[in-house]
Amino acid sequence: MSRSRAAVLAAWLLAGAGLTVCAAGTVGALPAPPTTTPAPPTTAAPDLQSAFLAPVGGDTTSTSVIIGPGPSTLQGTVTGPGGPVPAAIVDVERVTDTGAVGDFETSTRADGTWAAPDVLGGRYRVRAWRAPDLAAPQALTLFLAGGETRQVPIQLQQYGGNQVASSLAPNPPLVDRPANLVVQVTSTSVGQADGVVRAVPVPGMSVQLEGSGAWDLSGGNPAVTDSSGQVGWQLVCRQAGAQPLQVVLADGSSFGLAPISPCVNPTVPSTTTTTAGSGGTSSTTSTTGGHR
Repeated sequence: MSRSRAAVLAAWLLAGAGLTVCAAGTVGALPAPPTTTPAPPTTAAPDLQSAFLAPVGGDTTSTSVIIGPGPSTLQGTVTGPGGPVPAAIVDVERVTDTGAVGDFETSTRADGTWAAPDVLGGRYRVRAWRAPDLAAPQALTLFLAGGETRQVPIQLQQYGGNQVASSLAPNPPLVDRPANLVVQVTSTSVGQADGVVRAVPVPGMSVQLEGSGAWDLSGGNPAVTDSSGQVGWQLVCRQAGAQPLQVVLADGSSFGLAPISPCVNPTVPSTTTTTAGSGGTSSTTSTTGGHR
């Protein structure tokens, strides 16, 4: 064998031996993880406190309603059951289509007159009161033209003292059938700041029930109102027709109870009997009881 062929053969044998040793050996351990700590992220959190909105062009609006100065005038006289009312409060409100309100208050003079001069035109709501006993049942609504002088008379009603309300069930009452009557006694007054009429129950008030002889009464009479200002009785009407009732309070004031419908006779059912005979079938109608 030549020297060159011997060298090639030796190299091939060495390579085969190396492959054999590698196949028969074990897999080496994995390399250890790197010890270098990764750097923190460089992205910063957004600064929301420094954010701002760009301005938007437009007009600034307000919910307040201007009532003046203007070229118009509202004026009038406040009267009550006894004539002109001095020192009454007159509340003048200018109301827009959106419901916003501009408010102006004045008081009446010794002769009951008042005025709201130099106001703008528009829709107005006017009301008046004098605490604790006089108030208008509702406000007056009007439209005031630019440059107009409008007369606005205001009529007040009397409040205060005791008032009575009642309820009867059934109504109309049925003859010879029981009915329940409840009466409530309240005291009314007009608020100084707002002119609102408020009713407060009157407890411990003695109430005497009076009426025609057609009524039979169950329960004490007079009776005393409870904490809600109420007192009740059970009644029986003995005669058809109008049978009015009234109450007299401990202070001597009397009140007719209304509306109470006239007493009516109860409806009496009729009975129909059908009989069969040789001549055919006949029917007989009879009524049990009757109307009083």
